[in-house]
Amino acid sequence: MNEQGKGEKKIRLLHLHQRHMGLYHRVAEQMGVDASLVSRVASGTRNNEAITQALVRELRKLSRRAA
Repeated sequence: MNEQGKGEKKIRLLHLHQRHMGLYHRVAEQMGVDASLVSRVASGTRNNEAITQALVRELRKLSRRAA
């Protein structure tokens, strides 16, 4: 992969990360918890079914917008 392709891939990854951060903040606000807890649930280091369900709902919204 050339340098331009590598740079574009990095930018796409950063945009994806930003979307997830926004997602974590939205879910945290909905649930009345800190975004760091939502992040830990998303990464699998913590378990909370209500937060997991809220994450899935928000991810479905994002995927419908992208389609």
